[in-house]
Amino acid sequence: MTGKLNAMIDKETFEKVYSILGGVTPEDFDCGSICGQACCRAIDTDPDSGMILLPGEDSVHELTDPWLSWEDIDPEDIGYPEGEKPPVQLWFVKCKGPEHCKRSKRPIQCRIFPLLPRILKNGKLKIERNNMELPYSCPIIDGNAAIKPEFEEAVKEAFTILLADKDIWDFVKYCYSDEQ
Repeated sequence: MTGKLNAMIDKETFEKVYSILGGVTPEDFDCGSICGQACCRAIDTDPDSGMILLPGEDSVHELTDPWLSWEDIDPEDIGYPEGEKPPVQLWFVKCKGPEHCKRSKRPIQCRIFPLLPRILKNGKLKIERNNMELPYSCPIIDGNAAIKPEFEEAVKEAFTILLADKDIWDFVKYCYSDEQ
């Protein structure tokens, strides 16, 4: 890791998205209080747990910041078709636990949990619950708890901005959408 990478969406746009997502939560309470912050502590129970930064999202982070560990990833390992690669490096980051979290710098994947963006076959954006296998139990997902509409709207607003970038569009399409 030698420094920042060339991103299509600039740092200011990512910061705007961080701001949109920064003031909303899925519930009216700290959902980590009902599960012991399981998603923030998954690294303790599953060394492969973490999150993938969106293409170019590394521009808002310091690669040397000690609260995250960084690994570059092969796009084919996360759903990209053979030979299809984004023009920027993709990063898998692991948080070193909630006691080290820089909440204002939480990656987008952390901010939108337990929701995921999907691109439907007709090209439309759909925000839905995360249905990926997790190394922990999430009471909101497992109990099918209601998620605040303003949280869902903020996630949709954020991805409406982000999906204007072809690399992020491809990332969502290849990594999270069932139909390509």
